[in-house]
Amino acid sequence: MAPLAVTVALLLLTAGAAGTGPRPYRIVEPPPGTTAIEVAVPYSFGTHRNAASVVQGEVLLDREKLVVEPGQLRVPLAALRSDDPKRDCHLREALGLDYARSRFPAEHVCNDENGLPGSGGDSLAFRDIRLDVTGGRPLEDPTLLEQGREVRLEIAGRWVIHGVTRPALLRLTVSVDPRDPQCCGCAGARSSVFMISAWW
Repeated sequence: MAPLAVTVALLLLTAGAAGTGPRPYRIVEPPPGTTAIEVAVPYSFGTHRNAASVVQGEVLLDREKLVVEPGQLRVPLAALRSDDPKRDCHLREALGLDYARSRFPAEHVCNDENGLPGSGGDSLAFRDIRLDVTGGRPLEDPTLLEQGREVRLEIAGRWVIHGVTRPALLRLTVSVDPRDPQCCGCAGARSSVFMISAWW
């Protein structure tokens, strides 16, 4: 078994003009060359890294008080990519297959096109990485954000990976894009650690 860690850097965008009270923020695609979520698994010769720019779902954020309300974010396993398609398929094996039904991890089940069967015991049982947000609060004066300064934010929730739930406590740095006040970024969180079957 190998430890799996998830690193988060999100760009949030709300629809409509800024106002009082919680507003829904959706995740937007990060700038070229950056990622929203990175999955890292160390092994004997280094670390395998797969990253995704696609994050589904939304969070409710009160921009004045910087209070986060419950919400859900999801990353499809198919969106996690590296520079090696075979490794990508092996990651989907490790995170997406039900070991009780699949031939994996005793043997790899990826086909010659680096895909998995669409049905049967070797098909995906778990299709995404999920973060269930239960709430969040600022660690500093939230009025600093409107002064153009960064504010540290703590978000609590639960990671759900491979059917296993672990507590999540993310500490993010929140900032506002001066070119677009409806947009704010959160960066710098490193998740709980999961144990998964190594796929290399």
